[in-house]
Amino acid sequence: MELVSLCQDCLRLNPIHETNEGVCQCGGDTCGCPDCVNTANMLLRGILDYKRLGLINPITHWTAESGCV
Repeated sequence: MELVSLCQDCLRLNPIHETNEGVCQCGGDTCGCPDCVNTANMLLRGILDYKRLGLINPITHWTAESGCV
C-alpha cells in the first residue's frame, strides 16, 4: 500500500506529507505516524469497530475518499 496520512477528524486518507503532517480538505489535521497508518490499514480491510480502531465514536460508513459518517 502507498504511504498515506489519516485525517484526525474525518478519517479520510490523504497523501503522506514530508513532515508527516498536513491538512485534509475537511480542515482537519492529518498524520502519517505508524499508529495512524495502522488505523488506515484496518479501515481499508473493512474493520469499522470503533473500539478496535481506538476511536471515541461509532462509524456507520467509511470510504477512503470521503472519510466517515
